[in-house]
Amino acid sequence: MNKDFYIDPDIRKAHTLPSVAYTEQKYFDTLKHHLFSNSWQWLGGKEYLSSSYTQTPHTFLPGCIDEPLLIVRNQEHLSCLSNVCTHRAKILIESPSSKPFISCSYHGRCFHNDGRFRSMPEFDSAQDFPSPQDDLKKYHLSSWNDFFFVALKPKYDLHNILTPIQNHLGSYTFSSLDLEPNLSKTYHIHANWLTYCDNYLEGFHIPYVHPTLNKAITYEDYEVRVFDHCNVQIGRCKPGQKSIPLQKGDPDFGESIYAYYWFIYPNLMLNFYHWGISINWVIPKNINETEVRFLTFKRQDIPDSDFAETALDLTEMEDEAVVESVQKGLMSLAYSRGRFSPTREQGVHAFHRYLYTEVFSDSKNIAP
Repeated sequence: MNKDFYIDPDIRKAHTLPSVAYTEQKYFDTLKHHLFSNSWQWLGGKEYLSSSYTQTPHTFLPGCIDEPLLIVRNQEHLSCLSNVCTHRAKILIESPSSKPFISCSYHGRCFHNDGRFRSMPEFDSAQDFPSPQDDLKKYHLSSWNDFFFVALKPKYDLHNILTPIQNHLGSYTFSSLDLEPNLSKTYHIHANWLTYCDNYLEGFHIPYVHPTLNKAITYEDYEVRVFDHCNVQIGRCKPGQKSIPLQKGDPDFGESIYAYYWFIYPNLMLNFYHWGISINWVIPKNINETEVRFLTFKRQDIPDSDFAETALDLTEMEDEAVVESVQKGLMSLAYSRGRFSPTREQGVHAFHRYLYTEVFSDSKNIAP
């Protein structure tokens, strides 16, 4: 047991992760290599299926794990391949294309769209060629309600992780959602990705930081539910606010739910509203830099004005100011570890427990 990072399962006794987890390079690298490399990461929505291109380059976790991937569409089926030529490691597809096969512009090696080696000039006399090593490596791609995710070497089954969301929102009209690029945005935050996620995972700060949001939800019955590798915060409506349409059989049927804020460990946020979903993909850049991509999937029957009323941009600006201030405070010699509110910070506690058990409990994961 790594006592310096130990998170007690009993929230009433537990201390938070130490500040060095947020401020020292070796811990950033530890999480990069022992957490994100085994994780599922966001790919996109059904726009991949409607694209006019059949070959689309993609980066696994840009600026953190820059693994070059190639998403290949065959009618309604997507697959994920390595985007690196097996001859001399040239990136194969630099921009979206629709060629009948995958070809390398360096020495002419070709592959079928399923990744199998196809042809290579000047290799007729090569012995034991081609071999399976000359095929493109295949990676994991999984779909859920017209959303797609990729993994390099996943440690867990994605659908098991997403089951609680499906159970809560079995009647949600996912098929009516469309990506709205004009309503989507990328934010750049001067703070560690852990600091950003900690803030997202608790509603404790809402009355103090988010006056507009506080007018829309009832803080008194704000609720956190913790599941395996995910958790949800539930904000219930104040009178006059629009709620998520629920049907009989949904766990919260009969209640006015303003939002479900789902967090998928380690870095994905699925925020459900009556107008649609805001997917927030948190991308670590370095110790003090984080990129967050807000992707807006709006119901086709909902006007843009309903989205505007949510004030997502204002809430994000308020969060960023607090998170950047916290990051400065974490550098202080006066601070090491804090405590959890047993009634308000169950989500943060579950996240820290996850980080401890998955990575920090084993000292061998941490470089000297």
